[in-house]
Amino acid sequence: RGDELDISEIFGEPVFRMGIVEGIESGWLANINYEMMCDNVDWNKVKQLSVEGHSIKSLNKKLFLPARDEQLVDDVISRWKDLDRPQTITFCQSVRHAEQLCEAFNDMGLPTRYLTGKHKEKERAEAFTDFRLGNFSNLIGVDILNEGVDLPDVELVVFARITHSRRIFIQQLGRGLRVTDQKDTVTVMDFVAD
Repeated sequence: RGDELDISEIFGEPVFRMGIVEGIESGWLANINYEMMCDNVDWNKVKQLSVEGHSIKSLNKKLFLPARDEQLVDDVISRWKDLDRPQTITFCQSVRHAEQLCEAFNDMGLPTRYLTGKHKEKERAEAFTDFRLGNFSNLIGVDILNEGVDLPDVELVVFARITHSRRIFIQQLGRGLRVTDQKDTVTVMDFVAD
């Protein structure tokens, strides 16, 4: 919980509890093929800057340089093709970064749209419907796909943002963990190693 209160103190002990690992082992959640995408970013320096008070927004702004984004796009498209063009969700930190990645993905042949908190409910519903129908393959989210969205066909999850929040990370990872008749594994490409 964001307010750091223990939910069991509010509602009592849970009647049932299952973590991600147990969910995977039981077949309720998809297996995870987790790929750390290495680069030349000094993550110790990132941690130091974070401790010194740099915001997540400023860290993302400093780290996602155009050359780095080009490599990210190339890597994602290569993996997307290797996996036979699966439905993909990409998580970005800012609207500007989402717009830039969306344009780059589309230019390179990966049909992509993005959603942010600024999109109206009708626009979101249309995008989700088109995504579920396979009218485009990559949905980029900026603080909008973390929870309350059911997109079970997602087979590729891309982390292009720093969170520093285990809760948000788990929510985002969860977008790909649904098991379907056609899917038992999700591939994760982590470009931030957060």
